[in-house]
Amino acid sequence: MSARAGAASSLPSSLSAHSGENRRVGVVDGRRASSDRPFTAISSLDRVFDVLNLFSVAKPLWTVDEATAALKHSRSTVYRYIRTLVKAGLLASVGRSYGLGPRIVELDQQMRLTDPLLRVAQPQLAQLRRRLNAVVLLMRLFHDRIICIHEEWDERTGVPAAGRGRAVAFFRGATSKVILAHLPTRRLKSLYLNHARDIAKACLGDSWNAFAGNLRDVRRRGYHISEVGELMTGVFSIAVPIFSGDQKIIGSLTVLQCTTGKRSRSDELPLAVVRKAAGDLSKAYAAIESGRTPDTKLARQKLARQLAEPL
Repeated sequence: MSARAGAASSLPSSLSAHSGENRRVGVVDGRRASSDRPFTAISSLDRVFDVLNLFSVAKPLWTVDEATAALKHSRSTVYRYIRTLVKAGLLASVGRSYGLGPRIVELDQQMRLTDPLLRVAQPQLAQLRRRLNAVVLLMRLFHDRIICIHEEWDERTGVPAAGRGRAVAFFRGATSKVILAHLPTRRLKSLYLNHARDIAKACLGDSWNAFAGNLRDVRRRGYHISEVGELMTGVFSIAVPIFSGDQKIIGSLTVLQCTTGKRSRSDELPLAVVRKAAGDLSKAYAAIESGRTPDTKLARQKLARQLAEPL
């Protein structure tokens, strides 16, 4: 066997088959690139998204100089990344500054119409809102953030609107606690190491054992009911987890209700209804993942035709 063949055989088959694939994962001539020389294409892509992550409600507009100072890259590099994002429609120029672009609005509309979890959840959430006279939220876990992806709201509930796209506090409220309770232990330990002070402030535990114990109790119950006023004055919430087909936590079904004074047992009556709805959503989403749902190809084609029609 030649030296070159020997080097190739020492690599996993998925890497040794094509040298082009080797280069994409940072393997050159049978040797993995050292950690101090990261693969340029991957690191550049990360930096492009670092620019996009600068934009927030608190600071919606950024100049090139401001972005350069924040990211600590060269001005020419930051400008090149911004130009790439503008070309993609993810950013748009506003005078000498830049803000989020129209492509994001287009993608949001596409998600509202095609997101699998949203499509199975929307009818149930609307029904729950009418039945319980409450605000109903569909929450989705995204890395270390929990984001509202759909809200069924009526001003008659007396609860302030949360709003699609809004992130919630990661350690406070029923939603966060019920999602945290179903995360893997390794991830919880990492969260505790980085956020021990925030966890203690949220009364989730002043030690790792206390934190893990509190979340274990929530996991055993299978739901969490917040205290009145924990996040909003006069409001309490009920949250039940939603799982993927392999039983990984993906989010929660959360109901917000107004109440007077301390929470009473009568306030907890919606619990059975919310738990059943969340269970149905988990089953429906698992069916979508496994392809057991009715044929949706025609539905997707019909939707595509509708979107292509002129206004």
